[in-house]
Amino acid sequence: ITVYLCPIWAVLCVIKPLPRDVGAKIAVIRVLIPIFTMLLVLVNFELQKAIATMNGNSIAQACVAYRRENGQYPLCLEELVPNYLSSIPRAKYCCCGGRFEYIPDRQSDRPVLYWYAVPPFAKWVYCFEAATWRFLD
Repeated sequence: ITVYLCPIWAVLCVIKPLPRDVGAKIAVIRVLIPIFTMLLVLVNFELQKAIATMNGNSIAQACVAYRRENGQYPLCLEELVPNYLSSIPRAKYCCCGGRFEYIPDRQSDRPVLYWYAVPPFAKWVYCFEAATWRFLD
C-alpha cells in the first residue's frame, strides 16, 4: 500500500498550497516525509527478504541432510528439530506472512518450501533440484 500511497502523498504535498506564513523548511519537510516513509518501507522489505532467504536456506540444507540420512525428505519441518535445526526459524519478522510453509511430496520426492513476500501473493518457493529460490505469483 505504501508503494502506491507515498508517491501520491508526495505529489499532493507539492501541489497543495501552503499557508503564506509557513516557511520553506516546513514545505521541504512536508514533501520529504512521504519520500522517507517509502524509502523506509522499501529498505525494510529488502531486509525482511534477506532474513527469509537466509533462514530458508538453513531449512533447505536441513531438509537435504535429513534426506541424505533417511532416504526421503521430512513429512513436516518439526522432524528437523532438534537433530538438524535447534528450532524452525521464522521467515520474516512482520505482522503477517512470517512463517515458512512446507508441503511434502512422497510420490515425486519434490517437497515445496515457501514463504510469502507480500501476503497473499508474491510467494518465494525453494527449488530443491536447483538449490535456488524462485518467485511465484
